[in-house]
Amino acid sequence: IPEFWRLVIESQLLPTEECQRLGQQFGYVKGAAAQGNARTLAEWLVAQNVISRYQATILLGGRAGPFAYGDYKVYDRVEGGPLDGQFKAVHASVGHPVILQFFAGDAVADPQRWSAVAQRAQQATKLNHPHWWRSFELADLEQFKFLAVAHHAGQSVHQRLSPSGTIAHQEACRIAYQVALALARAHDAGFIHGDIRPANIMLDRQGRGVLWCNAAQPVSPISSTADPATAARADYAAPELAQ
Repeated sequence: IPEFWRLVIESQLLPTEECQRLGQQFGYVKGAAAQGNARTLAEWLVAQNVISRYQATILLGGRAGPFAYGDYKVYDRVEGGPLDGQFKAVHASVGHPVILQFFAGDAVADPQRWSAVAQRAQQATKLNHPHWWRSFELADLEQFKFLAVAHHAGQSVHQRLSPSGTIAHQEACRIAYQVALALARAHDAGFIHGDIRPANIMLDRQGRGVLWCNAAQPVSPISSTADPATAARADYAAPELAQ
């Protein structure tokens, strides 16, 4: 238990005084004195909405996060959709929910590539449309670089298509029309998307189409020797992007 509290404090999830107060409260829980351990403490903290289950899993694994990235605090991992594997977070001061899209690999290792990615990401933050996935801020913390984007609950059109392979004509036309409106706004701003496909269209809770654009993925040709992830674009890419 002391090691667990040490990791909580080191992770900056809670201040020392709050950990001490919660530790005393946990001591009064039935059975805690005799059977309490780091796992039961973590479960109790999750039940009290003090930490998230994702944070508890990381801490129980012996790691202190990191959970704090600049103005944001990570509380979960995204499962499925165009941002699969990225992180759910909240703005620490205002509590606004966001998703942090971290940039890695060549996008940050190559200064010239990063300059192009950063410029495209900054362009994306200036686009605002009801059917365009909003990007709020590009953060460069030297060791970590990420884009804070809107947190949409729902499923992608690709996920929606998976069970049956089709969507009713009227709904499909409505989604396509909404995406076209978002694209028109982007093109007016001189921003080229270059990767329109079902996996990049999210359906929100109201069933509205919201277009995602991966700022780390520049508009580029698709060759016949492309890796599977890149080749997935081929079914929907503009003809001039095919080689």
